[in-house]
Amino acid sequence: MWNRILTSLVVAAATLPVAAQTIKPVEAPVSTYIELLKDCGYDAYSFDISALRDTTYFFQVIVKEYEGDKLVGDDSKKFPYALRSRNMLSNLNPKFRATLKPEDMADAEKGIFALAERIDVGLLPPADSVRRVGIMMRPLGAMYRELNLKEQFSPDGKESSGRAYAARPFKLQNFKAGEFIPLVLVGSTWWDPQINFFRFCGDSEIDPDLSSEIVKNIPHYYVIGVVATKQQDK
Repeated sequence: MWNRILTSLVVAAATLPVAAQTIKPVEAPVSTYIELLKDCGYDAYSFDISALRDTTYFFQVIVKEYEGDKLVGDDSKKFPYALRSRNMLSNLNPKFRATLKPEDMADAEKGIFALAERIDVGLLPPADSVRRVGIMMRPLGAMYRELNLKEQFSPDGKESSGRAYAARPFKLQNFKAGEFIPLVLVGSTWWDPQINFFRFCGDSEIDPDLSSEIVKNIPHYYVIGVVATKQQDK
């Protein structure tokens, strides 16, 4: 009898670790999808502008192109289209305004119909020699640009970068209306003679004045930023 009991206890104990080590399917977290998107060449950077919610601004998107320390392109005068930070109830058609309920608005108490609290900069994977970038201020608007990518070569011309580019956000900076605010740098890889390979590593954030050490090494890059202009509401 005791032998049977002992045998049963041994068998039961042996089955416990098996149950504890069972692998079962679970829903994949958002972080898994983010890593997959990054591996496929997607990048996204977000900037909080909720502190500006009490004023309406037009954000003009500007892209500056550099070769080394030389500015070779600045489209500040080519793209007059701007993204509005908020849309007030007073700006809407009176007939449409009469149909709205408080829950339809971003802030009914302050008369704000729609409000952008974030600037999102999204980079799509390179296609041939172009990389598309989207600047979004949801739910009020978005605009897109194409960045031309340049192939880089090793000093002997035998190795090519394959038009590989990477991105870095700029460091936190004080908001100043009417001044250019850099958000994201998109730059080409460079040849490192110490490892005989192209690379893009160093500072994880860029100084607004482009004084970061990594910038000195980048042969070709773009600075994506905005200029905010205060607007008078009706």
